[in-house]
Amino acid sequence: KTIIKTYKELSKGLNLTEPPYPKSAIKWGKEGTVEVEIHINKNGTINQVILLKTSGHKILDNQCIKTIKKRWKFSKQPYEIITKRVFIFKLTS
Repeated sequence: KTIIKTYKELSKGLNLTEPPYPKSAIKWGKEGTVEVEIHINKNGTINQVILLKTSGHKILDNQCIKTIKKRWKFSKQPYEIITKRVFIFKLTS
């Protein structure tokens, strides 16, 4: 059984690292919004990250997916969980 929960509900109390803005993307002025669907195993580890909306820049999309897969872990749950998350990469002037 798989259930869907909001990211806010799942991440409460957890210190999940935001994907860092890639230096080369900053250098080249790349901005965008990335939306992903995150599949979480019962033990809290990441099973799969699916790109739902690309930023238009592979470097930003890949940074989000890599950070989630390598650094994120959620609390144990009785079921597999699916959640969604949006990341915004915007340069300040």
